[in-house]
Amino acid sequence: MHQNKIIGLVGYPGSGKSTLISLLGKNGYNVFDNGRALRMFLDGTYSNYSLTEKIHNLTHSGSMLSHIISEIEVAFKEGGRSIMFMDSFKTINDPKVLKKHFKKIHIQTLAVLCPYGTRQERVIKRARERDNAPVIQRDAELKQLGIDSLIKSAEYRIETDCSFNEMHKRLKKLLTIMES
Repeated sequence: MHQNKIIGLVGYPGSGKSTLISLLGKNGYNVFDNGRALRMFLDGTYSNYSLTEKIHNLTHSGSMLSHIISEIEVAFKEGGRSIMFMDSFKTINDPKVLKKHFKKIHIQTLAVLCPYGTRQERVIKRARERDNAPVIQRDAELKQLGIDSLIKSAEYRIETDCSFNEMHKRLKKLLTIMES
């Protein structure tokens, strides 16, 4: 029997986290978009704040995930699989918050790695509303929140500076390892 796991993706903007989450969902895996859940929680009240300001102003734990624990719990239970993937961890404290609450679920991290130039091209190309800040500025905010330590300590890694088909192949190979 497989151990229950929540695996949070971590990576800089444009690294391919959303693409991987989409692939996982299309292949029947349980996925949770904590960014969407947090945006619903914030309900526009803090829309003018940077990510760093939101985390410092709204939490004592250094993680906004504490505000959506019940949504995460429901998503895991309703997902019907032993593994749920989350898009995405933003701070070094995100896994700690989940470990504190989900004592019987193994919390792990998947680092999504991609060179800066490729990431910048992707962010420009996708033109999401929340991509209004330059990549270098968003990178700096995430560095303040400890993303480099989170990436460095990740149990799994995937390089995404490749074609969509190659990314899918790499993900399938990694899933074999994760599920064993």
